[in-house]
Amino acid sequence: MSDPGEIRTWIFTGNIVHPGSTTFGINRAGYTLHSAIHKARPDLNCVIHLHTPAVASISAISGDILPLSQEALSCGKISYHDYRGILIEGDVKSLLAKDLGPTNKVMILRNHGFVACGETIEEAWQYAFIVIRASEIQVCTTSVAIDQLYLSSGEQHQRVANILQDYTNDTSDDLKYKTNEIEFECLIRNLDNAGYRTGYHYQKPLLDTGNMKTAITAVEPMSSAEATL
Repeated sequence: MSDPGEIRTWIFTGNIVHPGSTTFGINRAGYTLHSAIHKARPDLNCVIHLHTPAVASISAISGDILPLSQEALSCGKISYHDYRGILIEGDVKSLLAKDLGPTNKVMILRNHGFVACGETIEEAWQYAFIVIRASEIQVCTTSVAIDQLYLSSGEQHQRVANILQDYTNDTSDDLKYKTNEIEFECLIRNLDNAGYRTGYHYQKPLLDTGNMKTAITAVEPMSSAEATL
């Protein structure tokens, strides 16, 4: 395995320090996008890039993600990057960094998709989830009632942003979960209960098992070579 310094060298230079379990190279466009953001924003430890149909649809129209839903209001300030073809051109890194800006964590890539970023995997996943959900709601709403939309005000938008900035999920014990940590932990627990050994570090590893009728035994997951298509 590579140490963190070697991984960072791969991220910023494109050199493969450790090939992992394959002999494949890297996706140059993906490398360009992720490395540009990581280098410009050292506060972001996770960058998720997706092309879901709903978000790609929003990215291809004139306009932004509209304040139609709580999910949309929860996205925070959103950046936009105009389409310039496949992300392999020499100056695209500086443009990506400039368009994302110093504080935003969501960026719509016009005619392409989006990136959701976070200081943690949990935070990046949260932004990815709500951007997808907000886009799905907008696509559904604008397809049936384009002239009757009720848009939340800027004051409402700011109120939601202020609440989310300082929000923690209080539990019945002394644990304090940051935004979306408890939801993400629930999803990972489902994977572990299904037999996958995720290795995730739970804040509260053990649940109350007094009412459980059956015990779930972890099963070693198949390697990629054993999986069938």
